[in-house]
Amino acid sequence: MKAIESMSIKKYAIRSARAEELLPLRSAVLRNGAPPKDCVFDEDSLLGSIFLVAEDSATQEVVGIVSLHPVPFPKDPIDSDLRLRGMAVRTGERGANVGRRLVEDCITRGTTGGYTRIWCYARKVAIPFYEKCGFVAFGPEFEDPKHGPHVAMIYRLQPTD
Repeated sequence: MKAIESMSIKKYAIRSARAEELLPLRSAVLRNGAPPKDCVFDEDSLLGSIFLVAEDSATQEVVGIVSLHPVPFPKDPIDSDLRLRGMAVRTGERGANVGRRLVEDCITRGTTGGYTRIWCYARKVAIPFYEKCGFVAFGPEFEDPKHGPHVAMIYRLQPTD
């Protein structure tokens, strides 16, 4: 009988963070290495914004990030919307469910916070990921002049009783 090789299975912890903690990964993954100060979103200063990081439990390295902002969806605005923005997972951690876990945490926080929907502008390459997470495309693809093709996507939250 062959010996079974031991495999190291990474574990990740999702935690709340300060906006500044997201800037290095925003820079590296979403903004082609732009200076972190240039990776601040206008919405980061909104009251009620939520910033989440996924950390490697062994090293405490930030490997994934996402922001939620209380911003109505422009094409169909209601006050109980959350905008998901700046989702990024470090290249070496993709496929390990880091992004899925971040989205699940966003859904939980949105539901418990009394929000109705979470919306985002998904890069074309990320559309299948968001669809697997339960988001639905809203409207046609459009071109973001700085970041390429995107699609608006919405996740309808289920109220808790």
